[in-house]
Amino acid sequence: MAARTGRREARYGRLSAHDDDDISRRRGGSRGARRLRPVRQARQGGVPYFAFGVLVFRGGPAQDAARVVLLLLGYFGPTLYYIVAIAEGGQTVGKMMSDIAVRRDGNEDDSVGYVRAFLRAVIPPFLWLSLIPGILDVLWPLWDGKRQTLHDKIAGTVVVEA
Repeated sequence: MAARTGRREARYGRLSAHDDDDISRRRGGSRGARRLRPVRQARQGGVPYFAFGVLVFRGGPAQDAARVVLLLLGYFGPTLYYIVAIAEGGQTVGKMMSDIAVRRDGNEDDSVGYVRAFLRAVIPPFLWLSLIPGILDVLWPLWDGKRQTLHDKIAGTVVVEA
């Protein structure tokens, strides 16, 4: 532990107890947020949709209308939640856990609004219709100064620490 602290002092100068939090935030959020990120991504991505798919596609042809309704709710329900959460407060539950928020680019004190939240929600699926734009959308923050994705640039939003 002492060697680790010595390396940190050499790299960042003398540290106090509060500086440790600042350093971890520069690396991508607090320690808890970094540890929870894979769990949050799995929970938000694959696990619910797999369970939902099993429920929707069970049964016979008599439930075709119910399947269509469930599929529409399965897509539009989370999308509507995302749009309202981002437009009103700039954060979903996962963003609250990660201490990040979505704000307007250029004015980080303003909320995003419904139009920008809608654009931010619907652009990524369309980018993924062709593989190359989808991959570019995900990789764009690696070389962008503000670390914005393509859909952030199109919607005029930026992700900031909350």
